[in-house]
Amino acid sequence: MRTGWLIPWLLLPAGCVRQADRAVQKPMPHIESVIPEKVLAGASFNRMPDGSEAISLTGRNLEKGAKVRLGPHRLDTSTGNGTVLSAVVPPELYARDSIHVVQVELPDGRFSNVVPWIVLKADGPPPRIGQLFPPETRAGQPFNEQPGRRAALGLTGENFVPGSKIIFGGVELETNFGDVDRLSTLVPSELFERPGEVRVQVRNPGGKESGVAVFSVKP
Repeated sequence: MRTGWLIPWLLLPAGCVRQADRAVQKPMPHIESVIPEKVLAGASFNRMPDGSEAISLTGRNLEKGAKVRLGPHRLDTSTGNGTVLSAVVPPELYARDSIHVVQVELPDGRFSNVVPWIVLKADGPPPRIGQLFPPETRAGQPFNEQPGRRAALGLTGENFVPGSKIIFGGVELETNFGDVDRLSTLVPSELFERPGEVRVQVRNPGGKESGVAVFSVKP
């Protein structure tokens, strides 16, 4: 018998093969979102009780012991329930405008998919309003109605940043930053209870303001 034809891997103990199979079948980590996705250079974005700033990741298979990486930097990471991780971001990593690559590294050395984390320039160009959604309503009639019959205004444009505020009829409103081209807010009913034209502007954190858009309140 010619023993020289034996294939080495056939001589591996069965337990080793089963262990290798389990490693292959283990699911890979996957990032679905980073919160917040965009921040303003040098500004607070998600302050922790100790004064540090943190990002949160949602996804799948984010197992215990996983670390969030921002480019080459391994961050101090808190493990959630397999779908959430949070990590402290050192100030020098958001001190200036940049685009970082975010990944999750598992204890066994495997990596997740890559998602961007964007630091926007603190002193960029002034905001610009494109359109209002809706551009008008009737006096006292809620628009884009939300729970509790609250009215909501959306707008598109350019150069919005985290911390941008919508000013409606001279009143600065609590504003949701959707992205650099989208903002929204809830509008108190007393600001559209009478017919007329309401001036709408956006003010960025540095004080720069957009031009005026007009929201019409019809009789």
